[in-house]
Amino acid sequence: MFYIKCSSSQIKDIISSTTLQMYSKYLLLAAFLGIAASSGNVTIGPQADGVPRLDLPSLESGYHGLVKENETIVEVTPKIRAVGAEICNFRIVNKHHGEAPFEIVLKNQIEAELHARKVLNCEKRKNYKFDIAAVSCSGDVSDNATVHISVVDINEYAPTFLDPSYVCQVDEGRLYEEIVRVEATDRDCTPKFGDVCKYEILTNDQPFIIDNEAFSSALARNSAVTFARGLAELASVQCI
Repeated sequence: MFYIKCSSSQIKDIISSTTLQMYSKYLLLAAFLGIAASSGNVTIGPQADGVPRLDLPSLESGYHGLVKENETIVEVTPKIRAVGAEICNFRIVNKHHGEAPFEIVLKNQIEAELHARKVLNCEKRKNYKFDIAAVSCSGDVSDNATVHISVVDINEYAPTFLDPSYVCQVDEGRLYEEIVRVEATDRDCTPKFGDVCKYEILTNDQPFIIDNEAFSSALARNSAVTFARGLAELASVQCI
């Protein structure tokens, strides 16, 4: 065991030097965090620099959203977020093509969800486009970014024939390549649900076949009509 004798002035110098070194380390750490937050677009604390910014790779890229006809929550990519300040609101600021039946619901102080105010109809309108901005609690408004919305079709409608019935006459004992053409349409707005894929004969024990083509079919006999069957034969056809 040994002792070191120091004067009070020397102790003060040692304490001051140690405190200065610790303070310098804290300043360096704070400066590093500030640079990292700035380069990574990350908000440190609720106020940050006080300037609201939409959290996007670039404002030009904007947002892209999908909403089903029978739903109101829009799946937006990337998520609607803002940094730089405490956010109290998101606002639709510009409607490029008239109506924009949407609202932005704030989930917390940086993130929001996009909702449709009503169930949308793909058959009436497939796409929407508008601009949004973030509003800080102090009233500052961010730069705008464009939102592109596509309405996703669902299978609402069954195909229907253009005519409720088709009537024709044929000669006895004659084989026809084509007797009549039938056509059906579907009101759904996309090819996935709106295209008519095929036609089927539902009536059993009848001498007809269907030649399926795009949007139409030829109803042709595969055997001669006998007198016993007569000229008025009936076939029920279904479109799918």
